[in-house]
Amino acid sequence: MTGIVDWVGDNAPKNGMLSAAGPGHFNDPDMLIIGNDGLSYEQSKAQMALWCIMAAPLLMGNDLRNLAPEMKAILTAKEVIAVDQDPLGKQGYRVAQSKGRGCRAHEVWVKPLAGGDIAFVLWFRGVCGTHTKLSVDWATLGIDPSAKMNARDLFERKDLGVFCGSFAGWVNSQGVLMVRL
Repeated sequence: MTGIVDWVGDNAPKNGMLSAAGPGHFNDPDMLIIGNDGLSYEQSKAQMALWCIMAAPLLMGNDLRNLAPEMKAILTAKEVIAVDQDPLGKQGYRVAQSKGRGCRAHEVWVKPLAGGDIAFVLWFRGVCGTHTKLSVDWATLGIDPSAKMNARDLFERKDLGVFCGSFAGWVNSQGVLMVRL
C-alpha cells in the first residue's frame, strides 16, 4: 500500500493524473486490502483514508464472510466514503511530506470538495509504536490563514471545534487523522 501511495504522491502532480480525474473517470490505485492479513487496524484506516482522498474506486479484495467488525467499520465509514464520492470529483494530493525513517515521518494530503469544503489526512508513517501530534497550517491547505474553520474527525464522526490558521491532532503510529473543514 505505501508503495502505491508514494508513487501517486510523487507523480500525480506532474504526470496529468490530477487533471485526468473527475466525474466519470477516476484513477485506480488498486483494490483495498482492508480485512486481509497484512494490514493492522491503523494501516487499514490509512488505506481507506488515502484511497478516499485520491477519489479512488473503492474495490474490496477481501472475504466479506470473515471480516472483523472493526474492519467492516472502516470500510463502511459513511463520512469517509462521502469524501471519496464527493460530486466535485477532484483527486486529492500530497501537500507536505517529512521523509525519513523513525518517529517523525509523516504526510499531509488534501482534497477540495463540493461547496468549498476541504478534506485532509494527517498520516503518521512513523514506526516508533506511539502516537504523535501532527499539524498543518491553512496556507499548506490553500486556505486563507485568517479563516476560522470548523473541523470534524470523519472516522470518529465527531466535531473537533473551530480552528484558526492551523490544525493539530494526535495520530497513532502508522495511522491517520482524517478531517473535514
